Amino acid sequence: MSLAFTWVDVLLVALLGASVALGAKRGLPSVISAVAALLAWAPINLLGLASPVLGLAVACAVGLVAGALSRRAASNLISLSGLPEATRMMLGGFGGLLVGLGLVMALTMSFPVFANARDRSGYARYPSPNLPALVVSGVSDSAIARFLTASPAAGGLGVWQAKGWLHDALIPDWNRR
Repeated sequence: MSLAFTWVDVLLVALLGASVALGAKRGLPSVISAVAALLAWAPINLLGLASPVLGLAVACAVGLVAGALSRRAASNLISLSGLPEATRMMLGGFGGLLVGLGLVMALTMSFPVFANARDRSGYARYPSPNLPALVVSGVSDSAIARFLTASPAAGGLGVWQAKGWLHDALIPDWNRR
């Protein structure tokens, strides 16, 4: 697997770095928010398949409530445990890393897919060749996209081939085809 980076990789790595930095700045509430986000991901995905508008509304509401509760819970934990500032920042950075990795994977797999309706074999091209050429080349040549889509035998995660939790979390609508 080659390590050639595209503009898509640069933007995704910048997003990941910003998530880690924001998590470290926020501290302990970031870990609590990240765990809440990971727990809410699958149910909100399923709700979003049934009703995208309702799924978006519930996701925003869950995010606001989780953020408020995490801040309150973290302040209680800090006063009880007396964690040093460096430890709170490291835990926050880890929470930011979790959220950032989730965002990077979700954004990478969110580009449209071209599926040939006449071909019953399930053939699909990712990303769709109907997108602008700059986007198609940026995503198809992306090291992150190749890692996510390559089969495990080739050193990737095999999101398209797998039928497990990662497939359901990143491309839930593909199961409906």
